[in-house]
Amino acid sequence: MSEWPTGWREHALRHAEVPITQFALDILHHWEQSTPTGRYSNNPLGMPKHGYSSAGTLDGRYAAFPTMGAFYAAFKVSVHAGEGKPLFTALAVNDRHASAWRAINGLGWPANTTETDYPAHVLDQVTGAMPKGASGKPASARKSVGKPASRTGGNSSAVRQAEVLHEASIHIGDATRAINHIARGMGYGGR
Repeated sequence: MSEWPTGWREHALRHAEVPITQFALDILHHWEQSTPTGRYSNNPLGMPKHGYSSAGTLDGRYAAFPTMGAFYAAFKVSVHAGEGKPLFTALAVNDRHASAWRAINGLGWPANTTETDYPAHVLDQVTGAMPKGASGKPASARKSVGKPASRTGGNSSAVRQAEVLHEASIHIGDATRAINHIARGMGYGGR
């Protein structure tokens, strides 16, 4: 099950004025699967902090958007800005996984430094010859920071706190209930 909101891919494509096709939806899914960011960042595609957000995730390289709406707006900018134009073409016009992989890999976002063949899940969809210039490695030889551990997987205290704050900010409308939820979630007891 995805940790991201239902329909996030459709919303991202719609905001970026990219036709919603099964190919584009699949590319965003595989791209997200290759990206080591958690729900608290509102950043399923691993956009960099620099140029897209004033806040960063716990490691400081990835953008931490206040809402998914802010992510959608930043995604639109990234798809239509200079280095992102090949990405728009790959998602809107082409239907080849190799073109999409080259466009995403060429963005040079933070995951390029921590994930082998980023986005590897998109590269895995390429059939036939490898993309020109790709240094594709078999999945068993790849190195990855990986996805943040789930809530029950022994998260660090900081990641757990970010998840609790994120959950309170989007799901709890009453301030008193939100504060109590945060206090309980962070181990302060709450009422």
